[in-house]
Amino acid sequence: MVADKAACQPVADALSETGAVKPVASVERSAVAEDRSGVMVRVRLASYAGGGAVKVMADLATAAQGCKGFDGTGGDGRQHVGVAQYGVYLSA
Repeated sequence: MVADKAACQPVADALSETGAVKPVASVERSAVAEDRSGVMVRVRLASYAGGGAVKVMADLATAAQGCKGFDGTGGDGRQHVGVAQYGVYLSA
């Protein structure tokens, strides 16, 4: 996925498992709101080699400061992605 805003590219990379740092293993789960509001929450857990996880999380923390949403294009066409920050990431 390619984000239309450079500040949002780390989020697009995480959603599509692309970018410079790729996970060696991952699992994903999705949940859709019962009230049919269209709200969907997607959670992906991933394992990275070396310091990959630290880099990915640092890039996402930076993106969360400057990216509130973007239009992304990729294999699934074009979609709008909203970005919200919940909690704070502290690097190790």
